[in-house]
Amino acid sequence: MQEWIESHANLLSGLAGLVALLGALVIPLAKHATAPLLRRRAAATALPEPVTSAEHATSPSSPRTGHGRSAIPIAVMPFDSLSADSADAYLADGLSCELISALSRAGRLTVTPRSDSFALRQQSLTVTEIGTRLGVGYVVSGNVRRSGDRLRVIAEFCETAGGRVLWTQTYDRTTADILAVQEDIASHVAAALGGEAYRAEVINRPQDTGSLDAWSLTQRARHEYMVGRGPAANQAALDLVHQATELDADYALAQALYAALLMDGVSTASAADPDAARHAARIAIERALARGADQPDVLMYAGRVWVELGERVKSIQVLRRGTLLSPHDLMEWGFLARSLAFGNQAEAVEAGEIADRILGISPDHPCAWLWQMFKGIACMNLERYVEARTLLDHVVGASPDFARGWMCLASACGAVGDAEGAREAAARASAINQGLTPARFAGYVRVMAADADASARITRGLGEADLLGD
Repeated sequence: MQEWIESHANLLSGLAGLVALLGALVIPLAKHATAPLLRRRAAATALPEPVTSAEHATSPSSPRTGHGRSAIPIAVMPFDSLSADSADAYLADGLSCELISALSRAGRLTVTPRSDSFALRQQSLTVTEIGTRLGVGYVVSGNVRRSGDRLRVIAEFCETAGGRVLWTQTYDRTTADILAVQEDIASHVAAALGGEAYRAEVINRPQDTGSLDAWSLTQRARHEYMVGRGPAANQAALDLVHQATELDADYALAQALYAALLMDGVSTASAADPDAARHAARIAIERALARGADQPDVLMYAGRVWVELGERVKSIQVLRRGTLLSPHDLMEWGFLARSLAFGNQAEAVEAGEIADRILGISPDHPCAWLWQMFKGIACMNLERYVEARTLLDHVVGASPDFARGWMCLASACGAVGDAEGAREAAARASAINQGLTPARFAGYVRVMAADADASARITRGLGEADLLGD
């Protein structure tokens, strides 16, 4: 592990260099008309809707800077990994994520959330097509190649209207000179920007962690969690991020991801000691929020953790805050829909509306099946079981290895009188994860639901198919 960390430590020098690419262009960019954007409604429960460039110029809800200028819409695409070792793919992803985080903190920039830009991976879109899909005027893209202790990062900055390349740069780095290189790049950024306020935002922006090892481990854990499903993938990611929290206990993102992975083990009945996992998750998410209450990713993980700890009100509060801080982040909205889906019937209606909106905005998003499941849960809570079954059929078709999807389908089948379908779906869930029995799933719902009535409506089909026993 230490050898791996050392071979990738200079990633951050490439990141610092990428931040520099915006420097010379910040002032000129303010003069360009933006492509169609998504804007936030006043109500916390409403999703952004498309507006024209002209509307963006005058709308009171448009992103503004402290100097009265409209924000510049930019997307950072997932960087391609050109390394011979396919395992290096997560390094390129981590670099893109860190660049999104860094640029999101700087004034005069509106950066598309990672979940939206990463959803376009491998779609072979032109820069202009990306601009149309994401509603941005500018795109950062590039690639990463590692060979031994050498790392080459090529970055490109393009205008989406016409696809014109505005800036490109190649960075060749070694581990030994990373700190000196970062200082050199930061000084060039400051010189190019020429403004003390913006210079301070870029150079003095808060650092999530001072440990390169913790950062590397957390990025690897996120990759493992994103590409794998099931108890084994969850445990692999959990082991990695636990090492990160031991290296830097104040690293908010690592603590938040650690808490989410612990609770994932509890909810899938794969945790060896569920009570200990819940206790550790509560400590970790409170520590994460103490350090990162203004970080949308931390708030998203917190919302996921709180509802699974039975703190549904807290979950909704942090997720609503996340949607206010990052109104275009569909993942933030998606998990808000989940927490609402387990609530009273008015909240279940809202959950369905949110799911419909985000599915309409991005029907091909990698998490579309997950949002369909959340809507399916909301439909069961509203006793619309036929609609729920249709949705959940799509869910298991898109993600056949997701045990909880099968268990949700089992309940929907039982509620419409298809006891055989319910038993088959429950058997599929248990084949994927032996610990996730219908009774365990019903207990999971009881913890997350607003009250006994909501829990009963969501799990009614399991009882009607005689899957819960006496």
